[in-house]
Amino acid sequence: MQERSDLNYDLNKLVNIIKRRGLVLVKNVFKKKSCELIKKKLEKVVLKRKKNNEYYGNENCQALDSYFLDDFSLINLIYQKITDEVMSKLIDEDYVLISPCARNPQFQEDLKRADKVSGTKWHTDSRFIQNGKGFNPSLCYTSVIFLDDFIGKAATNYVSKSHLTYKYPKKNYILKKDISYLKGKQGDIAFFDTALWHKMGKSLNHSRWSIFNMYGPWFMKPYFRYWEIKYGNKLNSKKNIFKKLLHFNSVPPLDHNEGLSTLKKS
Repeated sequence: MQERSDLNYDLNKLVNIIKRRGLVLVKNVFKKKSCELIKKKLEKVVLKRKKNNEYYGNENCQALDSYFLDDFSLINLIYQKITDEVMSKLIDEDYVLISPCARNPQFQEDLKRADKVSGTKWHTDSRFIQNGKGFNPSLCYTSVIFLDDFIGKAATNYVSKSHLTYKYPKKNYILKKDISYLKGKQGDIAFFDTALWHKMGKSLNHSRWSIFNMYGPWFMKPYFRYWEIKYGNKLNSKKNIFKKLLHFNSVPPLDHNEGLSTLKKS
C-alpha cells in the first residue's frame, strides 16, 4: 500500500511535532479505493482465522497480529516512503518492525470468542527498566493507517504530551478533561511516540479498520521471529527494505565462528 504520488509534507516539521506533542496526523496519504480493497482482504483473514480456530481478537474488536501471513499482498502495509522517512529520522536508517497488527473495534456477535484484546485500558507501548523507569527518549514509534473514518469519542483515546513523563499511567489517574481523541479520515496516517498514554476507543456497530505498525531500533526483539517464517520466493521479489524490516539483516550470529557482527547491510 503506497502513498499518493502527489503527497507533500515537511519531514522535519512532522518529526518535531511528534517529539513535542507525542503524535501527528497526516491527511490524505492513501487513496480510498486502496483502503477499501485492504479492508476486504482483512475481513477474509478474520474469517479464515476463525475457521482455523486461530486468534483473531473477539466480537468487540478484531485484532490480526502479523496480518500479512494469511495474505502476502498485505506485506506492503509495513512500508511506505513517508513512514520510512519518519522512522529513519526518529530512530535511524536501520530501524525494524517490532509489531504489526490490524484492528477493527467493531461489535460483531457472530465473532464471539473468549480471548481478550490488548489495549483496552490506559497503557503505553514503551519499554521500562529499573522498576518502571521509561527509556528517554523512546525506543519505538508507531504508525496508524486509517482504513476507515475515526471520528467522535469512540476513536483511540490519548493524553497529549504524556510521552514526556516517560512513566506508565497509573490506574484511574486519567482525567476526562485531559483526554484527546485520535480522529482521522479514511486514507490518513498518524505517527505517535509509544510512550504516549493511550487506549482503544469504544466498540461500535460499524467498521473501523486500521493498521498499527510499531517500529524500533535494530537491536530490539520483535514480538515474533519473522526471519524464521517460510516465505518461499515471495519475499525475494520485494525490495531489500522488507527483509531489513523483518530482521533478516540483524539476526545475531550463532557464535564467534559464524561472525562477530550482528548488523548486516543489504
